[in-house]
Amino acid sequence: MTRESALNEVFGLLNKDNFKSRQKARDIITLFGLEAEELCEAGVDYENVKAFENLIEKPYSTFSASSIIS
Repeated sequence: MTRESALNEVFGLLNKDNFKSRQKARDIITLFGLEAEELCEAGVDYENVKAFENLIEKPYSTFSASSIIS
């Protein structure tokens, strides 16, 4: 799986909105070290990015998911 296909997979899994899908999305996010900006660019909703904020790679110590949305 490439990083790009991982982003697409996470996007699809989070749109299913069930526990097993969210669990698999979490595993992919942590495996690839995906960043909030990448997830947003792939089309993941802000609410989902915010929900996974503690798992998402933080390139800066003052990271906030809301800072990349505005």
